[in-house]
Amino acid sequence: MIPVQRSPSGLLGLFDSKSTGENPNALQRIIAPTVEVTPWYLARQLQSEGNLVATTASAVDAVVERAIPDGQAWYMLSGACNFGPAVPGEGVRLSFRIRTPDGGYERVFTSPWTVVEGSANGNLSFGFLFRQPVILLPGCAIQCIVDDIDVAVARPIGVSCAFYQLDV
Repeated sequence: MIPVQRSPSGLLGLFDSKSTGENPNALQRIIAPTVEVTPWYLARQLQSEGNLVATTASAVDAVVERAIPDGQAWYMLSGACNFGPAVPGEGVRLSFRIRTPDGGYERVFTSPWTVVEGSANGNLSFGFLFRQPVILLPGCAIQCIVDDIDVAVARPIGVSCAFYQLDV
């Protein structure tokens, strides 16, 4: 026997919401089981973006940004800040944040103070996964910001992410 009251599909299933209540048993013969298509739809919508900008990251508050295009919404999966090449012995702290349409921002992740070790220059990348649903609409942007740095040298910083692209 297939249960009539099952977890919701579509947008409610995407947010992992639960449905409550009971349906009458008399409807079990009439209501046919359905195929969940949301995972197949989302698999086709999986995207990744990277934005690397050569900037003077010597100053605190140097920012690189990627805006959400008009007509799209991004269901965020992961994000990362990229920096480099860094000089051995150099320390840096980066933050990934979301700019809201009103110009404010929400800091999502801040890296620990990191000192580059070894003898060769290397790139630094700090990444994370979103554990709760985050949907960004047009007018929002993702940013990587330099919170603190010891060496004043021009170099690229970048912001990247993986997301489901939803048309709005």
